[in-house]
Amino acid sequence: MEVPMYYRDPYLSRMKSKVEDVIISGRSVEILLEDTILYPGGGGQPHDTGRIIGKKWKIDVISHKVIDNKIWHMGTITGELIPEPGEVVEISLDWDRRYDFMQQHTAQHLLSATLFRLYSLETEGFQIFDDHSKIEIKTEKLTKDMIENAEIVTNEIAKQGLEVRTSLMLRNEAIEGLRKPPKEGIKVLRIVSIEDYDSVPCGGLHVRNTKEVVPIKILKTYKKTSSVWRIEFVAGYRAFRILNNILEDYWRSLSTLNRSTPPLIKAIQAFEEEFTRKISEEKVWKYKFVEALVEIAKMRSRKLGSDIITALDNIPWELRDSLVKEISRSGITLFLGVSDENKFLIFSSRGRARDIYEKLSARYKVKGGGSRNLIQGIFLDRKPNLKELLESVLTFLSH
Repeated sequence: MEVPMYYRDPYLSRMKSKVEDVIISGRSVEILLEDTILYPGGGGQPHDTGRIIGKKWKIDVISHKVIDNKIWHMGTITGELIPEPGEVVEISLDWDRRYDFMQQHTAQHLLSATLFRLYSLETEGFQIFDDHSKIEIKTEKLTKDMIENAEIVTNEIAKQGLEVRTSLMLRNEAIEGLRKPPKEGIKVLRIVSIEDYDSVPCGGLHVRNTKEVVPIKILKTYKKTSSVWRIEFVAGYRAFRILNNILEDYWRSLSTLNRSTPPLIKAIQAFEEEFTRKISEEKVWKYKFVEALVEIAKMRSRKLGSDIITALDNIPWELRDSLVKEISRSGITLFLGVSDENKFLIFSSRGRARDIYEKLSARYKVKGGGSRNLIQGIFLDRKPNLKELLESVLTFLSH
């Protein structure tokens, strides 16, 4: 196979070919054909998927491999028979997927050419994903104005309907006038040219006319490294789908926020204000609740020498940090708190929390850890009665 059919006619979605070789293992199959429309992928453009149909068998092609310039299609086989060398088969590719990739790839050439012409920015990488494509630009600076200008110019060029052509050229003949130099060691280059606007070595598949990639929309830009920026974009039919999804999400968001007319930003601001107010009210309520708990703890406290010791049962565990903070301000030197979930905390302003935890672990089955001032843990077996727990601590401290 000198020049595969996918290069000779990228718009051909069905063709006949012959089986040259086949390797089968269970339902997995690798098949080599005389010619093919199924592109194996490369240069940032994903591979094609499709079907190969023979006499009472069918292969769903999901991937490919290239060995010694031979393209092996790989997939799963179903049917009564298996492929035989020399058998005539019919190939069909998933055209919508292929054409989408062609649109994205040609749009990338246009966008990269525009960035180079306007700002002398070189494209270092390109990749097509399911929901967007990306290019990587070598630059330390990429402003919003630069991106907006590049998008406008790229679309204006695309709407002119420039022809996209491919040609094979010797390396020494092709280098002059190329936007991007070819890789070393390649003698014969496949050049993709967009009239006099762009010319670059490329092994991918492209549309015939730049009108086919309109509109081109930049979705996002961000810095990958200190000297490389990423630009995410969509083009052609994909751009319309993405923009429609964005609009649908926009109107759903307005509806969710009980607002029937734009702008969305005002609805979001109103929601943020209401949310902030609710959070403030919740903080006030929590603070008052914690204050009340501390007052109860103080009323239940017992004095042992210079220590003021107290304990509380059923403490709200999610408020434990605020509770400990207020306890430490109250003059209480030792606090034991137990939650409904058998969790506990030991606070000691005098650094005895670990000692008390060791005594508790000798008597109860517990698991926990922390510092000299604060231990948090859980009773693994049974939660002791609060009075029993407090008496155990008092007994330990009195010795």
